[in-house]
Amino acid sequence: MSRRVYLILGGAVTLATGGVLGYGVASRMPLLVVLSFLLGWIAVTALRSRVSEVVEDELVLRVSERASRRAMQLFVLTGAALGALLISTGNASTGSLLLVLSSALLLAYLGLVCYYTWKGVEY
Repeated sequence: MSRRVYLILGGAVTLATGGVLGYGVASRMPLLVVLSFLLGWIAVTALRSRVSEVVEDELVLRVSERASRRAMQLFVLTGAALGALLISTGNASTGSLLLVLSSALLLAYLGLVCYYTWKGVEY
């Protein structure tokens, strides 16, 4: 299978999985949510194993590294700002939860950076 066909089929599987997942959440059926996620993941993994071309090259890895790093930084900063705003407006429980989750994400990121720096990155 070519990379282009993989991307089209993978996108279709992802959209279908998202639709079923959303329906499961809206109808409060946790088993459907879990099963749709697992089946979607298995389907995309099976599709990926059948690709005959290179799926990820060095450029894709670098771009995804930068994108995920920026998304994480944006989430941490936004979560911390919203948490502080919620605490100041009187909704302390939700604000504290956002601050704790932002801190946990930042600690996980820093821990993984230290781990991969110590281990050495291998592609």
